[in-house]
This record gives sequence, C-alpha cells and structure tokens, in this order.
Amino acid sequence: MGEVEYKNNLERTLEYFRHFDRKGLLKKLVNKDEPVILDIGASVGQTLKEFKEIWPNSYVHCFEPLVESYNELVKNNFKRVKYNNFALGNENSTRKKFYYHKVQPMLSGFEKINKRSKDSIAINNPSMAGISKGEFVKNINDEITVEVKTLDDCWFSGDIDIIKLDAQGGESKIFEGAQETLKRTKVVLTELHFYDLYENKKSFSDIEKYLHPAGFRLYDISHISKNPMNGRTDWVDVIYTKEK
Repeated sequence: MGEVEYKNNLERTLEYFRHFDRKGLLKKLVNKDEPVILDIGASVGQTLKEFKEIWPNSYVHCFEPLVESYNELVKNNFKRVKYNNFALGNENSTRKKFYYHKVQPMLSGFEKINKRSKDSIAINNPSMAGISKGEFVKNINDEITVEVKTLDDCWFSGDIDIIKLDAQGGESKIFEGAQETLKRTKVVLTELHFYDLYENKKSFSDIEKYLHPAGFRLYDISHISKNPMNGRTDWVDVIYTKEK
C-alpha cells in the first residue's frame, strides 16, 4: 500500500495535529519514564514544569544565571531537580559580560538588543506591544557579569536524553563548548532567532556546524513565531535528533 493521498498540504497538516502535539512528540522521541534532561536557560521554570508533567520521575538539571530568575526557579517543588546558578558558553569565566533587560528579563543574555531594530514590535509599533518605545529602550542592555562554564567541563559522563536551550542567541557558543556532551545526547530542543531584535542575527548554519558533526539532523520545526507587524518569521523552536 502506498502513502495516503491528501487533497492538499493543509489537510495533511491537520491530520498531523490529530496525532501529535509537542508533549506527544517528545514522549515518542524519548521513550522512557526517567529521562535525564538539561534545561539551559531555565528562567523561572516554565519548561521545567512541562517536563515534569510529561515525566514526573525525570532527572532535570536547570541552568539559570540571572539571580532574580534563579530565586524564583528554586521555589518549584519538584523532586530530582538540580539547580545551577551560572551560564553556559564556549569558555570558563568567573566574570563574563551579560546583558540584562529589565523590561523583559527572559530576553537577557550575551547578545545586546538592537535599539535600531526594524523587526521589534516594541520599538516600531509600541501600541501593538503595549509598552512605549522610550520605556522599552530605557530598560534594556544593562551590563552585569555572570559566571560561565562550558557544558563539557561541568557535566558528568552519563548519557543525556534531552538538552533544551533557550539562550537568546547564545546557542552556538553553548554547542561549541559541549562537543563531547553532544555525543552522549539523544535529542536537542532549541530556539533559533532570525529577526534583528539582537545586534547579531543567527541562522541554521550557526548551530548545525556543531550539531551535524555530533550526528544530529533536524527532526521538526515545532513552533514558528510570526511577526504581526511585518509578516516575517521572527524565531522558531526546532528539534534535532540523531538518525540512529
């Protein structure tokens, strides 16, 4: 029997959603009850809660460098969770420059926000964002310092089922410092930014030059964030797995 024929691509996609959602897909890719997960850029625990809902007995290692977010993160009452108050990157440093964005702490990272951004809704269409341009610009790019380690230097030798990254443009540097760890990892979940909110744009090649040598290939684009102001794609959530 050949493949099922669909009238159009929309019909095919709707059939997909009848069988899969993000949680169901992750359970399919990680078919075990007690997976080991690294939650990099854990913020206050949004994704940690998702992981614990899917796998209550999972072992999760959270990494969050911002003190205020870390203090909220550790309030999550989950077992088998280890909290780490430092950043990950391509080098070890006790004091690395980090940009804190008070207006939206979740945007904080090693990348500076671009005040001349043409894609930022807050800068170009404040009424749509619900915040004035002046307020947004005033509360970004505060320089602080954080401790940074490479994943290869701070991780033990065991296998990892999922590495999840939400590093606001710092993903490629984290992968650069995790080459040995990636060899022992099954699934990678990460964001990829295309818009000019940050001063440095990213592309698939920035992360795949580290993921491909470790055996990873793109499995799914699990979320696409569209810009309602100009119609472009701002960022995507992607899932990489090993072909084996």
